[in-house]
Amino acid sequence: MDGDSGLGGGVVFAEEATRAAASRLGWAEYTTDWRSLIERDDIDIIDICTPGDSHAEIAIAALAAGKHVLCEKPPANTVAEAAAMAKAAEKAVGRSMVAFNYRRVPALALAQQLVAAGELDAVRHVRAVYLQDWIVDPSFPLVWRLQKDKAGAGALADIGSHIIDTAQFVTGQHIVGVTGLTETFVKERPVPETEGWAR
Repeated sequence: MDGDSGLGGGVVFAEEATRAAASRLGWAEYTTDWRSLIERDDIDIIDICTPGDSHAEIAIAALAAGKHVLCEKPPANTVAEAAAMAKAAEKAVGRSMVAFNYRRVPALALAQQLVAAGELDAVRHVRAVYLQDWIVDPSFPLVWRLQKDKAGAGALADIGSHIIDTAQFVTGQHIVGVTGLTETFVKERPVPETEGWAR
């Protein structure tokens, strides 16, 4: 294999790194071509954990092939992509969902149950902070998550979507308006030396 994953946006994963991971984790086989997975009859679910610019293409093809789809968030980089994915999901035989994994955290599940049961009275204010700092270091490489053409809305969608979903999940209410300011603190990063280096 040449290491080309077949993803949109020129994303390339090192075949060697994939082979090494498969060996380390004890997998009998691997591929760097998502299309080959969709074609297989012995695979029922496609877990899309690629850069955002490829989510729509993979999800639509997987749903059309009758697969169940679990898509990382944000599911799409544009409203048009999201609409096309939703349309494909409506017509699909398989089920589809977005991977908001924090809903499975026991403390959040308990908080949601307490709110739903009325144990906390009316929820009028939510303060949420996502405490990860792995990209604060200016020497951290310019990976796909930090590139608008691949990641869409960047940290706001990648990390902020967790906060939005968690707030709505716990409170049972929907956000109807937003306001905010943004700032890019690290304006220049080194380019990774190894092609296919990913985080």
